[in-house]
Amino acid sequence: MDCHTKERGVVLSNPDPRTTEMGFSHGTRFEIVRNDQGDENMVVVIGESRFAIPKDTAVNITTCQGGIAKRRREKDWQCCAT
Repeated sequence: MDCHTKERGVVLSNPDPRTTEMGFSHGTRFEIVRNDQGDENMVVVIGESRFAIPKDTAVNITTCQGGIAKRRREKDWQCCAT
């Protein structure tokens, strides 16, 4: 599933140390503010901070989807509705 602007989710796991240090760790709530097709990055808000996350890095972050954990595939960012 492609995430669109204003979609929100919760991080379940993240194997990437760089984005974990940025705050993308278990239980973190986030909102997608930009995910334009053709861009290599998406812009994600955590709390009061905005981050540009490479889509190829985001592939490995597991988030919730309707209460069920789903892993992102390819360059899709799967989110859960909150």
